[in-house]
Amino acid sequence: MRLYLDTEFTDLTPDAKLISIGVVAENGKEFYAEFSNTYELKDCSTFVKNVVLPLLNGKKETYYEASLRFGNWIDDFEEECIFACDMGASWDIPFAKKMLVAYPPANLNFNLMFPVVLQDYVKSDLYDHYGYKIHNALDDARVMRLGVRWQEGYPL
Repeated sequence: MRLYLDTEFTDLTPDAKLISIGVVAENGKEFYAEFSNTYELKDCSTFVKNVVLPLLNGKKETYYEASLRFGNWIDDFEEECIFACDMGASWDIPFAKKMLVAYPPANLNFNLMFPVVLQDYVKSDLYDHYGYKIHNALDDARVMRLGVRWQEGYPL
């Protein structure tokens, strides 16, 4: 089972802090979390303050709570899971793996990753058609899933 993953974080720096995570499974099940205790406004770049933060839904939880919920969500799948990610893999997957350190799901293969490569026009069409917002972690994960399904010939 591919788990399409996207995260939003404070800045493109080595000390970036996680703001939100969105994951959509191949079968359409979704996981989303926004964090109440991982960052402060002063940690955020101007871009994040202007673009990312306004797209949050405001239902925040602690990192620990979200980590347990995330691990359980993955554990509920009755097959092997792998992360699927676009070029943000260098950011997204390390954040996701760190979340799962306390409760690593037995069915998640941490050593494999499905690379998502979508043409810009495909992504743009999907954002427009479904009314999704770019830089919202869950919407970005939804677009990756839909784009790959389209590439693989499945109906949307």
